[in-house]
Amino acid sequence: MMRNSAIPRLLLGLLVCAASPLFAAEKDGVHVCIGADHVVRHAPGAACRSGEASYLLAEEKGDIDAPEQKDADKELRELKDKLNALSERVANVERAGHDSGKAATSRVMAPFEVLDPSGKAIFRVTANAADQERTDSAPILIARMPESGNYWLRMRSKAGAEALDLGMTPVGQGYLLAYDPTQGKARGLFGWRGVNIFDSGGVEAATLMTGSAGGGQMILSKDNKLMVEAGSTGEGRGVVRVGPFFTCTGNRLANGMGTADCIMGRLSGSIK
Repeated sequence: MMRNSAIPRLLLGLLVCAASPLFAAEKDGVHVCIGADHVVRHAPGAACRSGEASYLLAEEKGDIDAPEQKDADKELRELKDKLNALSERVANVERAGHDSGKAATSRVMAPFEVLDPSGKAIFRVTANAADQERTDSAPILIARMPESGNYWLRMRSKAGAEALDLGMTPVGQGYLLAYDPTQGKARGLFGWRGVNIFDSGGVEAATLMTGSAGGGQMILSKDNKLMVEAGSTGEGRGVVRVGPFFTCTGNRLANGMGTADCIMGRLSGSIK
């Protein structure tokens, strides 16, 4: 009967190689004998009992590759090949940039973020529409305007309050919108046509722009009512009107005195 101490070794040998008859060319291995009862018996020598067949089991070798090891080696070779190919591509790009006298262009695919040392986002770029990113916490955000497809930049304060919007209208007119950080409401609009200032309720309070006659025009309002308007006519006269109501005929008191609610300048000393 086989000795118990030899069982693990024999089973391991059977897993890694097939048994071979003694007359095979194997020189190293574990000698066993198998009788008519099919019992495997370890035989330290080279001889078996009468009626038993002699076999030599190859011992486990360090260079025998398990299937898992072969797969790992294959993956490692493939990774090395990919790394070599990538290194060659980078080298080609660098050589091309050097040959042309220009630095190679660096590109980053959106979306991406720039983080501070603590891991918080400082700057974020996304291809999403701006209305989908309003709750994003990054102090600086670039997103797409849903109406036009133009891009928009938003800046927030350290406390997270709205500070600036830089963008374009659907027809491509640029603007800068400044916010009151304490109320979160827009207080100033700077565009190609002029500047608008809003009161605490978000209503237009002052406007400075180019008038229809080509000269500068100023409008001052309160509670959405025009109070002062100043500009110029097409012929070059300066005009000032005061409200909220004006008739350009003046305000008359009971004693006949009054003040004008419209003023117009002269041309070349003419009173017309």
